[in-house]
Amino acid sequence: MSPLSANVAVAKLAENPFIHNEKWFYYAPQLQDFFKTSVNALKNGQISQQDKWALCADTMQVHKHATALVEWELETSRARSEDRKARIISKLLDLGYTQDDFPNSSQWLKLIGQPTELTEGVWKNIRPKLKALIVEKRDREANAAFNQRAEARMAQIVLYYLDFVQQLPESRRGMMPNAIDCARLPTLVNLSRRDDAHGDVSHRDFLALADQVLQDAEAYAGHVRENAREIILDGIKFKDAAEAWKTELTQLPPEKFLTRHYALFGCLHPFCPDYFTFEEMHAHWRVTHPNVEWDTRTESYRFLVKCDGEYGLGGEILDAVGLPRDTSINTLTGLIQHGRLYCSCGDPSLPQPEKLSWPKLFKHIHEETRRYRDRLKTLSDRHDHKYVLKNTHQLTGPTACIKLLPEGVDTAPARERATVIDAKVRKKVQERIAAQPAPPVKLICRVCKTITASTGFKCSRLVLPETPEGIVHHLKTWHDKEFEKLDILYYTRHI
Repeated sequence: MSPLSANVAVAKLAENPFIHNEKWFYYAPQLQDFFKTSVNALKNGQISQQDKWALCADTMQVHKHATALVEWELETSRARSEDRKARIISKLLDLGYTQDDFPNSSQWLKLIGQPTELTEGVWKNIRPKLKALIVEKRDREANAAFNQRAEARMAQIVLYYLDFVQQLPESRRGMMPNAIDCARLPTLVNLSRRDDAHGDVSHRDFLALADQVLQDAEAYAGHVRENAREIILDGIKFKDAAEAWKTELTQLPPEKFLTRHYALFGCLHPFCPDYFTFEEMHAHWRVTHPNVEWDTRTESYRFLVKCDGEYGLGGEILDAVGLPRDTSINTLTGLIQHGRLYCSCGDPSLPQPEKLSWPKLFKHIHEETRRYRDRLKTLSDRHDHKYVLKNTHQLTGPTACIKLLPEGVDTAPARERATVIDAKVRKKVQERIAAQPAPPVKLICRVCKTITASTGFKCSRLVLPETPEGIVHHLKTWHDKEFEKLDILYYTRHI
């Protein structure tokens, strides 16, 4: 709305004198006259509404006259503006331009819509400015059309690329960019723009550049490996041994630190419970999140990929079995799958060695250790001391859970799981699980709840394993207790 238009709108509204307020401006002689003749009568309530209108009649007439003058000024200004605009457009058409050439920008409208006469001097001054705006519009539209054609071609190229990646060996596939990141590979960008982005791209055109695509992918892989340093540093401040970890990270190149025990990663898009090596994480991202850029960050500027490894705990596990802290993840996984490196806790949910890896074994120990520490920190001084809390994953001493068998010995201990329970006990557990109310429900441990009850520890974090074997094993190993039906509680809040 122009200033004049706003003035008219306000003026018409203010024609009613009884909506005025003390913050407005008034014509002093009229205001003084009004008070002289009416203020006493108004105070005594001796004046009618009709008298009030009569007192304001002169003011209203002056106000309406002023409003009419503003409306006339506005109309005159509009007419001058339209005349100037029509003359400018006519001159531009005479120069060979068309209506489609004319932009609708604020700069353009300001130049052609001034409410002043278009003299030869004014025309000489604004003509180069108008031409420049026309050229700018043409360039902008040409660029938009080019980008649209290039995007359409890139959509074709991405399909060729995804098919190409599927043909690669799995070992090569892991660090290839996903569908959205591949569109930033220089070779594919150039292909999408070739020939001014006109026409389709054939599969043959793509395959002719396969070697260059692989070279670009190597450069991309180098970038994301270096990016892994940022991801780890992003979470170090929340973890143990942060300074020692940070020092090691700054001293090692990616090809070194990404092989260390702590180079384990997780996905926050959405939250994924698994722990991955870096290449596994990237392969997961490529397949599961094809349309999200690898280095995307959250609103709080944190990466969507997080570091799940622990410099402190991982190092303690290796120390416990006498392995060097620079032992590679691949070596650790090999020891695990051959049954030599294992956790002796007997957890029935733990897979057999062939299906385990360092990320899976570390996650198991990490989570069990965290659960124990959480309960220990919130242990109530007033709980019934017939209930005990045992550390099932000590890393040192005679009850240490982590073991490393010498090469060539029987690996049967690595396969032992607490999967056999008494049939009567199994039936009791199953009956208690079946009696739970309508979902959503979490099954929580009564003993864990009892020993942390007075500290306000969140019950939702006391969840029991899902199977009868797991529940019986938890009570036996954590609390040195045989199962009773009421050991399973139903928790329905905050789910």
